[in-house]
Amino acid sequence: MSLRCLSYLPSLLLSLPLQAAPLTLNQVFQQASARSEPIQQAQLDIQRQEAARNEAQSLQGSRIRLDAGLDAAANKIEDRDLKTGLEPTIRTEWRHPLYDGGGREARIEATRSSQEAAQWDVVRLKEELYLQCAQLFYSIIGQERDVANLRESETIYRERIATLQQRARIGRSRRAEVLAAETQLEVIRAQLAASQQALRSAKSRLRWLIGAEASLDIQDTIDLAQLRQKTPLERKTPLPAVAATQARVAAADRRIEERRAAASPRFDFIAAHRWSRPNDLSTQALSFGVGLSWTLYDAGEISAGVAGLSLEKQRADIQSQWLGRQAQLDLALAGQEWEDGLLQIKDLEAAYAAADKNVRLQQQEFETGLLTNLEVMQAIDTRLQVKRNLDQVKNRTKLAYVEALLRAGLWNL
Repeated sequence: MSLRCLSYLPSLLLSLPLQAAPLTLNQVFQQASARSEPIQQAQLDIQRQEAARNEAQSLQGSRIRLDAGLDAAANKIEDRDLKTGLEPTIRTEWRHPLYDGGGREARIEATRSSQEAAQWDVVRLKEELYLQCAQLFYSIIGQERDVANLRESETIYRERIATLQQRARIGRSRRAEVLAAETQLEVIRAQLAASQQALRSAKSRLRWLIGAEASLDIQDTIDLAQLRQKTPLERKTPLPAVAATQARVAAADRRIEERRAAASPRFDFIAAHRWSRPNDLSTQALSFGVGLSWTLYDAGEISAGVAGLSLEKQRADIQSQWLGRQAQLDLALAGQEWEDGLLQIKDLEAAYAAADKNVRLQQQEFETGLLTNLEVMQAIDTRLQVKRNLDQVKNRTKLAYVEALLRAGLWNL
């Protein structure tokens, strides 16, 4: 190669399309989490509760108020002449809360508990999203393996049909054997088309989830040795859904306290300055004191509000109990499916080894005329079915493994 040709090599390499590395399950989740609208909304809820807490804390501070007025007044004192005119008034008040029955503190704690619930909502949504990604991820892996198995069988049957057609010409095979093989080939092609359609559908859903527009390549990083490691499935961290509900129970308690505090007396320290100009005479007044505000009768407003909040608290309590029981069931089912999958893998591996050996022996006996082609085809079909079942069980077991660790709080997001 000449030096002139070598000078074009760097630009040629840069012009070639770069092949993106296959995505692992964690990378798929990271991309899906970054564009998840429910997670973004939950994160905004955290900020919203933070703003509500700042607002509640601001109620403990002082207030300065300015009132100004301009009144048309008509004044008559004894037998003096009636005087009319405009009387301007300006009143400046500084008010500092001293006691409100604990309402402000209860409101601050309610917003803090609501913010904690929103934080747990984010964790819950992330776990749910990870499980959704894992289901699509292993659905794609499983369908890709199924397509590969069916294509391998399609190749085997095409080669076998060609062999049978040659043998039929010299009278060593019957036409019925050729037709049987062709029929089975069409069945395999129909199964292949169904698997390819399921694969395209799963890839489309996963591309939508992570916002990928181009082709999607994924790579599984879990091996069978990892599946066989015994892991105690006991959740030591709080279950996000239960923790969020319990935080909402605490928030409801604080809101009840806040509502009841409205019936308590309220004391404020007040300092005020008043300026007015009646009858063209300027007057000023400066006052200091303690103001009392006390609702003596509210037509049942406070008790009705407390009753509604109490029902909300009871509802959250019931939901917390239900979510806890549901979480225990989901964890137990995922763990059981993991264990059952390992047993099925062991049995199917032994079955596949036997089926593969049987195919080889039957092909040898077919060549010697001891068996018919139909018996060989049955052995090949059995091996295909066992191989398909084995690959599907492996992927279901991997999904159960991920789900079990995720529900036990042992999977790092």
